[in-house]
Amino acid sequence: MHCSSRCFARPIVVRGDPSPAEPGEHAPGVAASTVGPAEPTTSEARADLPGLARLRAAFDLTDPEAALLSLLVPMEFAEDGAAPAPEPTVSWVLARVPGLHLGHLAPSAPLRRFGLVDVRDQRPLGGARVDLGLWTLHHLVGLGFVAPEAASLLVPVPPPRSLPESWRPFSARLVSRLHAGTVVQVAGEGRAGVVADAACQLQRRCVQVPARALGDEEHAGPRSLRGALERELRMSRDLLLVEAGDAPLPPGLLRWVSEQPAAVVGSAHGGSWPGPSLELPPLTDAERTTSLLDALGARGDTDAVAALARRYRVGADAVTRIAAGAATALAAGDSPDAVLAEAEAHCRSAAREGLDQLARRVDVRARWTDLVLPEASVGTLREMVTHLRHREQVHERWGVADKSARGLGLVGLFSGPSGTGKTMAAEVIASELGLDLYVIDLSAVVSKYIGETEKNLSRVFDAAESCGAVLLFDEADALFGKRSEVKDSHDRYANIEVGYLLARIEAYRGLAVLTTNTKDALDPAFLRRFTFALEFKAPDAGERAALWARLWPEALPQAGLDLDALAAVPLTG
Repeated sequence: MHCSSRCFARPIVVRGDPSPAEPGEHAPGVAASTVGPAEPTTSEARADLPGLARLRAAFDLTDPEAALLSLLVPMEFAEDGAAPAPEPTVSWVLARVPGLHLGHLAPSAPLRRFGLVDVRDQRPLGGARVDLGLWTLHHLVGLGFVAPEAASLLVPVPPPRSLPESWRPFSARLVSRLHAGTVVQVAGEGRAGVVADAACQLQRRCVQVPARALGDEEHAGPRSLRGALERELRMSRDLLLVEAGDAPLPPGLLRWVSEQPAAVVGSAHGGSWPGPSLELPPLTDAERTTSLLDALGARGDTDAVAALARRYRVGADAVTRIAAGAATALAAGDSPDAVLAEAEAHCRSAAREGLDQLARRVDVRARWTDLVLPEASVGTLREMVTHLRHREQVHERWGVADKSARGLGLVGLFSGPSGTGKTMAAEVIASELGLDLYVIDLSAVVSKYIGETEKNLSRVFDAAESCGAVLLFDEADALFGKRSEVKDSHDRYANIEVGYLLARIEAYRGLAVLTTNTKDALDPAFLRRFTFALEFKAPDAGERAALWARLWPEALPQAGLDLDALAAVPLTG
């Protein structure tokens, strides 16, 4: 079942709500005859308070507790010239409400736990004043009132127009858990849409609040932000999504969330919640394509959109933003081609976000004409480009990728002295394919702390998968050096790091290039794992002359320039 926006706008209907007042009736509010009596004598819950039934249901109040609220309402109204109202002390209310006892006024009881009434701290206790909370009074007399501090935090989350096929079972499981009253964690991109979809199936609205705004206090009373928030949620029956992001929930907040009648914890990568957890899988290429085509409608070029979705494996949140932007641009009259170009720019920008923090992006400018290499080397580079250009046809359309996730990547080893064109060759490949080029310094990625290297590499590859970038791992011998005998745990974990990197490279659906200045420093056992191995040698005199000739700008005066003399100096590019 999937919901429309009408479900999101539908007001919550709770059994027991009185019908709206007819013209001429004293509503919303209390009946005119009940305002300002000097000595209230009723000992039962009043039937003429429009919001009493909802408060009873929302906070599970007993008959004596509901009767106390009814008793206190007239104390808040006074007419000019009326006799002074009596002081509503603990002793006074206990004497006038049958069945009411001190337990009903304990701090842990619903009346005080949720801040429906306030008992002033006074000794002896019998003389302590009992007052209605302002929020309670507004709801009792039928006036909708949302505490400003809570209203500023609660962000409604509309249900998605459609849910990706692979996420529908997760939404169904979430509905089942919420029916049972279980607080669940939902992790992964797109989690807010799944939670909103589940809320819609439950005929509820989903509201989101950031965990950092709720504080980390162990105990938060009814006057705190959490207290105000809980009152609103119990009254509205909204489903609360506490967005934790990357950080774990503090113990106090964790305990508070676990006590809510309908709540979900949102997390980027899991680990914020000790209870049941649902981790959403990434969107498939087909689902990403469908989302973008839905936004473009019949005017979208299906093949172009599909190619865009396969090239940039951006997450669900980015796809939602890009699709919404595309729909707005089309509605404004932009051409489909212009909208698609803008969508591609947004896809590339979204895909770069994670990788820009982990690696150095190279401004790709080099072209084939800038390379001065032996013909065989240039042929190898062109073969790599051809391999990447047609990988989609082979892996996706012909179904090779369905057989195995390993060996789909393209791994190249560029070896040779500094300045011989290794980085420029990778730049030319990226330029030819319209991809980004990122340089990863392995000496910075490798950590002396056990397990940290794998975490660093995992972050790099996870981010790179979304944009299909060309990855250039500099100084590969920092990790792929010749192995020595395993003498201690550090040697053993060093071998694990190498194995992990090789496994991630083989599974990476793009080009990964490892560079080294000294090929002999690499362990020979690793060389067979590279699809292409290309050696860059120092240029000879003829190649140096070609390099000088291509380096010189046309506008620069060249009178008297002796390229042969320059080429005689043994320099690298």
